[in-house]
Parts: sequence; structure tokens; C-alpha cells
Amino acid sequence: MLGGAGECGRHVVEALAAAEEIERIVVADADLDAARGLLERLAAPGLEAVELDVADAGALVSAAAAVDCLVNCTPFPLFDRVIAAAIEARVDYVDLISEPSLEQRRRAAAAGIVAISGVGMSPGTTNVLCAHAASELDRLDEFYVNFATFRTIAPSPGLLDTILWELGDDCRTRFQFQEGRYLRRASQEGSHLVSFPEPVGAQRVYVMPHPETNTLPQSFPDLRHVAVRGTWNPHLMADIAVLNRYGLLDDAPLGDGLPTAFDATKQRIWQKFGGQRRTWPEWTLFVVIEAIGELDGAMVERRYQVWHEPWGTEGTGRMTGLQAAVGARLLARHGRTRGVGFVDPERYFDPQEYLPEIEAIPGLSLSWSDTELAAPADQRAKQPQT
Repeated sequence: MLGGAGECGRHVVEALAAAEEIERIVVADADLDAARGLLERLAAPGLEAVELDVADAGALVSAAAAVDCLVNCTPFPLFDRVIAAAIEARVDYVDLISEPSLEQRRRAAAAGIVAISGVGMSPGTTNVLCAHAASELDRLDEFYVNFATFRTIAPSPGLLDTILWELGDDCRTRFQFQEGRYLRRASQEGSHLVSFPEPVGAQRVYVMPHPETNTLPQSFPDLRHVAVRGTWNPHLMADIAVLNRYGLLDDAPLGDGLPTAFDATKQRIWQKFGGQRRTWPEWTLFVVIEAIGELDGAMVERRYQVWHEPWGTEGTGRMTGLQAAVGARLLARHGRTRGVGFVDPERYFDPQEYLPEIEAIPGLSLSWSDTELAAPADQRAKQPQT
């Protein structure tokens, strides 16, 4: 468990510590006191805390080689270092979200390991729900993931990285899939109005650079439209729009020997707001999925909803971490029996095995329902793109 004492990692550890099939968990973190404090709180057998800096490549490879699975819960900018260590150690690997290159995919396959990129809420459970819809509908035409995350901007360095990556104008992987083409979107483009469970309610969501948009059309060739859209607290969305307008999130150096505008802005945000955990509004990570296709000769919209009870300032980390623990445990159970190299979640996990595990998470709700549509998909008005 790399970053196992962090915002999401500690909830993965908590869930895995209660799993009978997991014999030993090494909680590796740069903050040894936090890792030890977590183990003292859990008081479960088979837990071990070690201090580990991802920048120490040798120590990272040695630690990885001593376990069966490497679960990466560090901020995603560290992905390159961690996957390189997993490949060198030839240990199976899973993370919360990443964008592996073709070369990293080739090297993982050559090493004979299985690597899963994304086992939280999105990506992760969203991918498995797509597989579920594809297995139950006669044909799946469209799949839209919509999320609403309410929290402070920088409760941890990793969560600050997440919001700036997903909303910065210079993000090069923000696409939606439409009629067989990948269309690049700028920050806060491609909006769609979605009704989430209360207390979130109706929110306007925007195209985000999550990997489902890339992997799902490859896994399910009938899909003609795929998009991941999301939003944060409205005031944070407004703040990010201003930063983009004035180029403060650009990936351009400020001068010779100076950091990029993006890095300087991130550093200043952390100086002013790092670690703040205000409790209002309630921290949430709610997801609504719209899957559209044909069932018994009629066009239907299957609507999946995933939400959680009030968890205070642990809402986003706990929602991601508890679902990631399901993916990590199933990887430990099945190992390389379902392929090697990078295997996308919708291909690795069996919905009939995975979804009951998600439904069993205390405080988390998963539901779905079908609504018959009045006209075939090719006659319906396309979702508004504003």
C-alpha cells in the first residue's frame, strides 16, 4: 500500500485489513508517524508500517518485490516512478487513476505482470457498470459518466493535483467520444445538466479527462458516444475559470530557470489553503451514469446512481478508497488469470462478482433503473454541447 496513510490510501488499508483472504499489508508512506498511527487505530493482525520515499527508486523496487500486489495511492504525477518500480520488481499493480503510455503498456506486458489503471469510483466502478450495462442490454449505444465532488481545493497534495489536472486548460487528454471520433474539449466545455441525489441536487457538469473515454469504446465497439463529465463546488469552478483566463494554469515557464505558471500557482494555492478541511458544504462524491441502448426492441436509458451517506470531510477519500479496496482484493484473488500487461477494469472485473462487493460497503448506495425512450437513438436530439 504505497501512500497507504494518505487521503484515500488509509481507507483502502482499513477495508483490506478486515478481509480474511489478505494475509499481510505493508503500509508504505513518506509519513511514518501517520502510517504507525493508522496501524494503532486499526489494531489488526498482519499490518506493517514502513517509511518509503517514492524518489528512492532502489528502496521502492525492494519493497515492491517483497509483496504480491503493489497498490499505488500516491498522487498521480508520481505514476511514472511507481509503475517503473512495479515492472522492475515484476509485481502486480493497481492504482486510482493513471494514463499509461504505449511504452509503459509494452513493458508491463513484457514483464508478465497484470496492471489495472483505475480502481476507485471513476475510473473503476464506472467501467464495471459499463460492462454490466453491455451485458444486460441487447445493444449499448451511449455511456455517460457524471460526477459531483464537493470538498475544499487542497486537503492534500494529491487532491490538489487532481482538480488542477482535470480543470487546467493545458490538459491534453480531455476528450469525449462522439460518433467514432475523439473530440478535444477545453476546461468547462461540453456541459450537461444532471440531477444527483440530495443534498447535491441538480448540477451542471463538464467534460473531464478520465480514461473511461478512451478504454470503453475499445472494449465495447457498439458504443457511439462516451463522455466523463464532472464538477466541484460552484465557487471552485468559478475560481478555476479565472485562473485559466489569466494563464495561471498554463504549462509554460515563467522565464529562464523559473517554474511553469502551473507549478507556481499550485505551490501558492498549497501555501494558502493546503490542509484546509472545512465541513461545509458536506464533502461528497456522487455519480450518476446514463447508459442508452436497445432492450427487447425498445430504446431505453439505464440510470445508475452511486452515492454515500454523510461522511464529513472523509466523503471523497472514503468513497474512492473503499471501492479501490474491492478492486485491489479481487486483483489479489485472481492475479494473472485474466491477462497480463495493462488490463482495463471493464475487462478484468466480472460485474457479477464485483458489484455485490460494492453494494455491501456500509454507507454506500448503488441502484439502477430503466426508462423507455420515446424515439430511437438516431432520432433523438443529441445532448447539448455548450
